[in-house]
Amino acid sequence: MKEFLVNIVKRFDVGQNAAQFAAICFGTNTKDHFFLKEHPTKQSVIDAINAFNPGQRGSTFTGKGLERIRNEYFKAANGGGRPSVTKVIIVLTDGVSSDKPIPIANKLKSEKVYIFGVGVGNGINLNEISKIASGPDYVNLVDDFLGLKTTVVQKIAEKICTNIVPANNKNGENSDKNSDSKDSRYGQVPIRIDLSIPIMLSQNVGQVPEDAVSKKGYYAQLGHAAKYPYKAGTYNHIPVKDPKSSY
Repeated sequence: MKEFLVNIVKRFDVGQNAAQFAAICFGTNTKDHFFLKEHPTKQSVIDAINAFNPGQRGSTFTGKGLERIRNEYFKAANGGGRPSVTKVIIVLTDGVSSDKPIPIANKLKSEKVYIFGVGVGNGINLNEISKIASGPDYVNLVDDFLGLKTTVVQKIAEKICTNIVPANNKNGENSDKNSDSKDSRYGQVPIRIDLSIPIMLSQNVGQVPEDAVSKKGYYAQLGHAAKYPYKAGTYNHIPVKDPKSSY
């Protein structure tokens, strides 16, 4: 999981006028790892990610975490008040939320916050994560944490740099004079963006099934194996409400 977060950070220039990162862990208890303003360089963000301890495992409360991001992480006092800055949340989860995350996710999206949903393993609620995300192209599913290392990072970075930021910054005003590098991978100038990384931890986080059970098997149980063949990555179609849905 940490490697995934580090690889996301490495794709962007980091600085006061470029990308800023935050990390929050929310299960039964919400834990703030660091706010957007705390780490002004890429290396300091990476060091902070490598140092944090997720803490005790518990239930997943996605809605509570999203609410805290909206109310605290995007506040000016915590580094989230920069004008004309694109706001992105990456929701990384391997479980079903114990609360109701859809209303707060919709509120954030109505405020022009883009949400990526990254589901790990076979314990997620596909219907839920698809409604949390900003659209089908913002949903990525992998079998286990090993699947986060390559394609998901690439897809998220490209989506942010080629679709989200250009749509919000048509005049190219996000050139940065204070970032820690000038060689942004996906653009000629560093990208000025608030990127918050909420992490969902459930009781079985990091546990990978040893048998053949996967989302492919889950689809088969629903009778959708032919129509919705499993393929790790982005889902352009999500099947009907699954039995784990809580709404």
